[in-house]
Amino acid sequence: MLGTSIKASQSTVQRSKAEIAASEAAIIAHRPQEALSRMDALLTEFPKLAKAHLVRADALMAMREVDLSLAALGQATKFAPKSEELWARFITDLHRAGHKGRARRIADKAPLKGPASKRLKTLAKDGPNLATTSLGDVPTERVHDVRRAIEAGALGKARELLEPLITTWPEVAFLYNMRGIIEMDVRHYAAAEADFRKALGLSPEFAEAKANLGASLSRQHRANEAIEVLGAAFEENPLNQAAKLNFADALFQAGRDTESRILAEEMLAKNPNDYDVLAHLARIYGKKGEHQKVVDTIQKIWNAKGYDPDQLQNFLTSVDYLEGINAALKVLDHIEESEETIRIKSLFLGRAGRLDEAIAIAHDQIEKQPSVTANYRRLGLLRKWQANDPLIDQMRKLDKDASIPGRSQVDLGYALSKSLEDIGEYKEAFAAISKANRIQKLELGDRKQRAAERNQFIARMWDKDTIQGLKRSNAPAVKCVFVVGMPRTGSSLTEAIIGRHPMVYDLGEDQFTITSVSRFLKPTQNNITELAKLLGDHLRTRSRGHPVVTDKHLGNATYIGPLSAALPNAKFVLVRRNPRAICLSIFQNRFNTFGHAYAMDLEDLAHHYVAFDQLMTHWKSVMGPELIEVRYEDLVTDPDYQTRKLIADLDLLWDEACLSPEKSTSAVRTLSIGQVRQGVYDSSRDRWRNYEEELQPLIKILEQHGL
Repeated sequence: MLGTSIKASQSTVQRSKAEIAASEAAIIAHRPQEALSRMDALLTEFPKLAKAHLVRADALMAMREVDLSLAALGQATKFAPKSEELWARFITDLHRAGHKGRARRIADKAPLKGPASKRLKTLAKDGPNLATTSLGDVPTERVHDVRRAIEAGALGKARELLEPLITTWPEVAFLYNMRGIIEMDVRHYAAAEADFRKALGLSPEFAEAKANLGASLSRQHRANEAIEVLGAAFEENPLNQAAKLNFADALFQAGRDTESRILAEEMLAKNPNDYDVLAHLARIYGKKGEHQKVVDTIQKIWNAKGYDPDQLQNFLTSVDYLEGINAALKVLDHIEESEETIRIKSLFLGRAGRLDEAIAIAHDQIEKQPSVTANYRRLGLLRKWQANDPLIDQMRKLDKDASIPGRSQVDLGYALSKSLEDIGEYKEAFAAISKANRIQKLELGDRKQRAAERNQFIARMWDKDTIQGLKRSNAPAVKCVFVVGMPRTGSSLTEAIIGRHPMVYDLGEDQFTITSVSRFLKPTQNNITELAKLLGDHLRTRSRGHPVVTDKHLGNATYIGPLSAALPNAKFVLVRRNPRAICLSIFQNRFNTFGHAYAMDLEDLAHHYVAFDQLMTHWKSVMGPELIEVRYEDLVTDPDYQTRKLIADLDLLWDEACLSPEKSTSAVRTLSIGQVRQGVYDSSRDRWRNYEEELQPLIKILEQHGL
C-alpha cells in the first residue's frame, strides 16, 4: 500500500507541475483566461499549493484584475510563509498598485527574520524602483536626504544635495530620475525629459523613469510621443499607476477624452480617494461642461489635502459658469496670493472687463519674470502695443535666445507677432507667427484633416425632410440663440450685442449642449426626444429666469440639424466674414492644437474653411428663417442698421442697449477679450491685405473653390 501511495503522490506532483507549466505557457501566449481556469481547477483539488496561487495571480494581472491578483498573492504567501522571493513579489505589486501603507504593514508582519526581514522592510519603505534600481556605491542615506527635501518642497536644497552625487556617480540612473523630478516640479520640462532619457539609457527597464518621461512629454504638449511611451510602460507593467495616470493625461491632451475618462474612472473605482485621479477627472468634467462636477470634485480634493493652485483655474471657470464672473473673483479674494493666483486673477479680471487692473498685473509679472514668454502673450490679448514700447525689443532679444524651450518659443512668437503687427511691421510679424506655428505643427505630428468627410456625412444624414420629420412640436420654455461660425469671425461681438438685451442671458461657450448633441447624432425619434428633454432642462436651469439665452460654442455649427429638431424655437446666427481675414486671424492666434490641428498651416486652413463653407451652404438650403446670416463687414460698417435688423430677426423687441456691446457685463471667455471691450470698430476688416503676398498658398485654394 505504501508503494502505491508514493506512486500516486509522484503522479499528483507531476500532474500539478504539468498544469502549472501549461498555465505559465498560456499566460506567455496571451491566453490568461485559460491559465486562470487551469489554476482554479487545480486549487479546488490542492487549495494550499502556493505556486498555483502565484500563477493565478500572474493570470489575473495579465487580465488587468489588479486587486484580485493581489488577493491571490496574499494566498500564496499564506501557504509559503518562509519564501522571501514571494513576499518581495507581494510587496512590490502592492507598492506599484499605490498601496504603500499596506505594503509597509504587511512587511512588518511577514514571518521573516534577520537580513531577509530587513530587506523586505526596505523594499516596502523605498518602493521597488529604489530597491531594485542599482545605487552602486551611492550612500542610501544621502539619497533619502534628497528625497525628503523633494517631498518637503525644498527643491533648491534637493538640487544642492543631488548634484554632488551625480558628479561622483554619473553612471547611476536613479539619480538622473530624481533630478528630472525636480525639473518637473519647477516646470523645466525639456530639462526633465533629458534627465529621464539619461536614466533610461543607463537602465532601460527603469519603470518609474519611463512613466516620468511620458509625463514630461505630455507637459510639453507632445501628446502623441507621450502616448507611445506611456502606453508601452503601461503594457509592460499594468501595476504602474503613475504610467497609467500619465497615459490618461496624454490621451486627454490628444483629444481622446472618452478613453482618458474610462481609464481614470477605472482607477478611481479601485481607490476612490486617489486625489491625483480626481484632479484629472475634474479637468475632463470642465472640458465637457459638467461644471457642478468640477466644483464638487475639486472641493473634495481641497477638503482632504488643502488648497492646490494647479486646480484653481478649472475651479474658477466652473464657478464663473455656474454663478457668474463676480463670484469667481470673490473666491480669489479669499485665496493667498502667489505668482499663479495673480496670473489667474489677471485672466478673470480681463474676462470681467476690468482691463486696466488686468493690464497692470500683466506688466508687473513681466517686470518680475521677464523670461516667462506667456506673460507677453497675455498682455497682448488685453491691449494694443505702441511703437515706443521697450517690451517689443525685449521680445526680439528673447526670440534670438536658442535656449528658450519650444513651448515658450510658441508663446513668444504669438506675442511678438501681435506687437509687430500693432506697430505696422507686417513682414516681421508674419515671420514670427510662422515660426511659432511651425514649432507647434512639428510637435503635433501628422494628423489627417477629416473635416470634409465628417461634414459630408452629417449633411447626408440631416437633410430637410429628416429635420422636418423629427422636429418636436413642443418648444422648451427657454429659447436658445446659437451664435455659430468659424473662429475669429466676430462671433464674440455678435454674442455681446445680443446679450445686452434685457431678456437675454449669455451662456458663453456652453460645453454641455455640444457634448450632448454629439451623443445623439443619429436621426431617430428616440434620440431627438431624449435630446430635447436634456437640453430643455439644462437651458431652464442655466437661464437665471431669462426667457432667452445665447450659446456661442462655435462647434454647434456642425449640429444645426439635430439642434433645430430638438429645439423648434431655437435661432441660429451664422456669422460670416471674408475667409482670407478669418484664416489669417486663426493663423495668428493660439488655439488648442488637437482641437484645431488645421490652424498652423495655411493650406490646411484653406481646406478646412472650404469644408466648413460647404456644410454651411447645406444648412442654409435646408433651414428656414431660423438660420440668420450676419456678415461681419456689414456689422462694423453700419452697426446701427445691422444691429436693429438682427434683433428683429430674433423676434426680440428693440432695446438701445444692444448698440453698446462694449458695456456688456458678461464674461468674455475667448481670445477676443480686449476687442469686445472696444465695441464695434472696422479697423480689422481689411487687415488681411497687409499679408496678401504671404497668404498666396491659402488664397489660391480658396479661389479654386470660388471663395
